[in-house]
Amino acid sequence: MTPLPDGEKLSSLEERLAKLEASLREKAIDERIENLEYQADESSDADSEGSEQHSVEGEGQKALFLALANFLNSGALKEAFTAVGDLIKQHSESKLKEAEAQAKEAGAQREFAWKANRMGLLFSALVFILLCGLLWLDKITKELAAGLIGSLIGYWYGHQKDK
Repeated sequence: MTPLPDGEKLSSLEERLAKLEASLREKAIDERIENLEYQADESSDADSEGSEQHSVEGEGQKALFLALANFLNSGALKEAFTAVGDLIKQHSESKLKEAEAQAKEAGAQREFAWKANRMGLLFSALVFILLCGLLWLDKITKELAAGLIGSLIGYWYGHQKDK
């Protein structure tokens, strides 16, 4: 074989490639045609054998659709949805009442805590005034008064720190 110039070699390769692609397309088309013919033959055989069964299936489907239509028109479905809706409404109302009761309880607890806080501060202020008065009248020593007042200041500091 004599070597071909690059241009001729390229064109001969393209021609070979085109021929191969064409033959592959022809094979694929032939296979598809054979498959379709085979399927057509099988379906014609099945139609001749199953025509009686097909008519029975059609009547069963028709009966099913009629039964479904009667069920939907009977109102049973409407009653069921109404009952479910009422249950959901009752449940949501009970949850709302429960939440309101919890909010009232929390409000009452906050009010009680506020009152207890203020009463504690008033009592400690009264104790402070009493200690100052006893110290002024020399009824207690300065060391005792310093210790008690220090405890009172510690109570106030810890009380404010909790907030």
